[in-house]
Amino acid sequence: MIKSDGRRELPLVLLCAAVFLDPMDLSLMGVALPAIGKDLSLPEGTLQWLVSGYAVTYGGFLLLGGRLADLFGRRRMFLLSLGVFAAASLVGGLLSEGWLLAVTRVVKGLAAALTAPAALSLITTTFTEESRRNRALGVYAPAGAAGYSGGLIASGLLTEVSWRLVFFLPVPIALLVLITSAVQIGAGIGVAVLASLMAAAGPGIESYHTAFLAAGCFSLGGAILTHFGLRVRTRAAETRVPA
Repeated sequence: MIKSDGRRELPLVLLCAAVFLDPMDLSLMGVALPAIGKDLSLPEGTLQWLVSGYAVTYGGFLLLGGRLADLFGRRRMFLLSLGVFAAASLVGGLLSEGWLLAVTRVVKGLAAALTAPAALSLITTTFTEESRRNRALGVYAPAGAAGYSGGLIASGLLTEVSWRLVFFLPVPIALLVLITSAVQIGAGIGVAVLASLMAAAGPGIESYHTAFLAAGCFSLGGAILTHFGLRVRTRAAETRVPA
């Protein structure tokens, strides 16, 4: 019988939540497309890109995501790509231009492609014992299927209120995972401040220029804080004197 360890259960929950987001964001568009097209008067070609833009970039950059995680660090890539995912989701919910919505979907697909291999690699390195690793992978694998099914249900419910909620739904989930994960590496306070600023600035963003500028600033700030937190943790580990 495998005893649960709270210190390792939390990372598993966070990684499963991240992989839950990727297919959920794909299926969220399914029910919302007619409402988006009607409200914004978008042609079918543009609407198709809201789905294809995400799917193509996600599938096409998975291998690159794994390589970047090896080069720049699994934790760093996981947090940075998750931050970009949250920012792109927020911006997408605020826009009213079809081609800009498609751009945010492409950015989200790229971010998801960088998140997935980093998350899987973190599981294999965090759970080094074979029994625990197999158990973790057994929990991790169904999370994606659950995300796709959950996205279809949520899309139908949210579209009845507003299709913009479909874009906003991943934001709180991604931020919760991002902040909780960042706390583990010492960058949590800074990321929490950025998340608060993002939430406060959202209602005040009136143009897509301002939306992209705000998202870029938040992403850059999050990248700097994450890098700083990782450097601090690495130096602390190097200078620790064994008892």
